[in-house]
Amino acid sequence: MEIEFGGEDSSIIATVPAVDASWKPIVIRDDGYEVTVFYGDFTHDHYKYYGEDASAASKAQAIARDIIEELAMVFDDQIEFWRTGSSGGMGPIGSRKTFSKVQISAKLWSGKDSP
Repeated sequence: MEIEFGGEDSSIIATVPAVDASWKPIVIRDDGYEVTVFYGDFTHDHYKYYGEDASAASKAQAIARDIIEELAMVFDDQIEFWRTGSSGGMGPIGSRKTFSKVQISAKLWSGKDSP
């Protein structure tokens, strides 16, 4: 997997290409006050430093650590992603069942259906 750093939009930090046709790329964007990770067309997540006052470098490291930890779980197929209509979500495998009484199918990063 070859990660592309930067992009035409200066706010794009990195783009991770999809490994399966059921996905679009993961895009990591710097919004100035937080970092947003877009998980294909499924959903997005916000990362921000909520601790005590710290240097900009310390805040950036804390945010980067959080993103790396979550992406590691995504790439290891520990997180499922779902979409219904105009909304989507993500969570540990099996978590989608707690968000809806309707049976929603979910995908893993590998493209496999979530159990």
